[in-house]
Parts: sequence; structure tokens; C-alpha cells
Amino acid sequence: QTFVLPAAWDYQMFIDEPVGRGTTVTTRLLGSEDRITTRFDNGSTKEEGLEVLAGFHRVDLELRHRAGPWRLLLTPSFRFEHQSVGANDDRSRRHDYVTSARAELSARLGPRATVTFGADLELDPFDAVTQTFDPQAGRVEERFSTLQTSTGLYATTDLHLGRLSLMPGVRLNAFTVERSAKLSVDPRLLARVEASPKWAWTGGVGLYSQPQLDVDSDPSAFFLLVDTLGFSTINRWRFPSSVDALIPEILLSLESPQVRLAQALQTSTALTYTPTRAWTIEAGGYLRVRDESLSLAPDFMGVVMPRFPPVTRNYGFELLLRRHNVGRLYGW
Repeated sequence: QTFVLPAAWDYQMFIDEPVGRGTTVTTRLLGSEDRITTRFDNGSTKEEGLEVLAGFHRVDLELRHRAGPWRLLLTPSFRFEHQSVGANDDRSRRHDYVTSARAELSARLGPRATVTFGADLELDPFDAVTQTFDPQAGRVEERFSTLQTSTGLYATTDLHLGRLSLMPGVRLNAFTVERSAKLSVDPRLLARVEASPKWAWTGGVGLYSQPQLDVDSDPSAFFLLVDTLGFSTINRWRFPSSVDALIPEILLSLESPQVRLAQALQTSTALTYTPTRAWTIEAGGYLRVRDESLSLAPDFMGVVMPRFPPVTRNYGFELLLRRHNVGRLYGW
């Protein structure tokens, strides 16, 4: 009696243009939108249920310059993001107007080593609106707007030691929203071993951080209510990952917004076999361990409490057969 109706669209256009010796400018225009709608069939009529919508439009400029052993990359960007979630008369939406930029400088120190330094900045002013319907007061609307920022500094080294290649790196992050700020240090390591011309092993491990904002602790946050979801305790409910990725930052605490640090340890490994220059077979797996202890949500009394288990694990396996661009056939 309940139907989930997903829909999506996207577009992209890339233009590469050499503008001088060793210099290339790339323009990118891209966007997408994902919509998940539920519909209920009660026998006589069909009723619309919860709708989750997320999309963006983005334009990038990229400048690459080469001069001897040096490589320079500059990428200013702007994107407009829109998110909404709602059912019937209860709806929330958020609009972001994001300006970002990245600068990266690489230098080859010799035949076996390359070093890269980079910095990036993201300014995200956004506004959010929550609309609910009260039988006595009628339609109630709450508005909220603020500035969220993300700043990063990173460095990596690419070392070629015979058949072994190592890429150690570290990234420093600073996340802010109004007067709340969080810092993180994320070390990472990638490795590759060329055992023979046909066999290779790759592996990686690293810590990754991103900002996570408090959700609204007001019980009017309808889609987190026990009565709406029909569950006895809100902290036992978890959206599917495809839905949860769309809605975590729509609602904020209107009194004192706080930014929290979401961190995950990610590892992956793969074995690659290349029988000929046209074919590659790769078998790999990954594991992600995420700290969920700072992910909060209100219960039906409006009390903020941990929403998920303290730690979640995601793992998977991939088998890839690739036909390289040799001759007239290409694919995987």
C-alpha cells in the first residue's frame, strides 16, 4: 500500500581551452537533482506522503600552468544548493550560496619524488525555513540564516622507491558556523606495489572529517517526531543512507547553532591483473568505520539525545573488468 517513487536528473558540460604555453583553462557547468516521494494507497484514494528533494547547480573555472618541474592549479567555483523535506502542510527547505576556491602547487624534486602543497576555502551563507501547521495558530513559519565556512591546508608526497610507491599526506581542517568552530588533523597513506608487469597491489588508509550541524531540538521538527514515524523511540530510527544523505543539515537549532565534527576511518585495498594492454581485472574491498557519538536528534519530548549507535561500519567488495581504449571498444 506504500510506494517509494525515486527520480533524478543531471547535466554537465566541460570546455578545455589552451591559452598559452603550458597553460590550460577549463570551464565546467554541471548540476543534478534527486527526489524521493512516498505515496499511500488507502483503497479509495492515493495520498502523497514524505518528499525529500536535493539538488545543485555549479560552475567551475580551473587554471593549470606548467613551468619546468612546477605545477600550479587554481579553481574558483560557485554553486547553488537547494534541499527540502516535507509532507502535507509541514515542510522545511534550505538554500545554500557557496563560493569556494582551491590553490595547489606541486614540484618534482627528482625522478623519485613529488611534493604538493594546497589550500582550499569554502564560504557557505545559507537560509532555512521550517513551515508547520498548528490547529490553533494555523501555519507557523520559522526562518534561520547564517554563515558556515570550511578551510583546509594539505600536503602530500609521492615517492617512487623501485616497485613500491608511497603517498603519505596530511590535511588540516577548520569548520565554523557563527561562533562555533572545530579543528581536525587527518593523516592519510596510499601505497602501490608493482609486483610484476601484470600484477599490482594498492592500499590506502586515512582519517576523513566533515562538519555536521545540530538539528533542530524543537519538537516542531515534524519528520523527527515519534508520532509521525510511528516508532516508540526516535533514537532507534535511521533513514536509509540514500535518504539520510539528503536531509542532515536542513534543520538547525535556532537558538545556538553548533558545528560538530563527524569523522570516519576509511581503508581500501585492491589487487590488479593486466593480462594484456587492452584488459584489466581488479578485485578490491573497503571498510569505513565512522564515529556517530556526536550525531544528535531530539526525541518526542524535545530532548536532544544520541541518534545512532556510537560506531557504524560499512564494508563492501568490488570486482571490475575493464576494456581500455584500444581499438574500437571501450568499457568496463
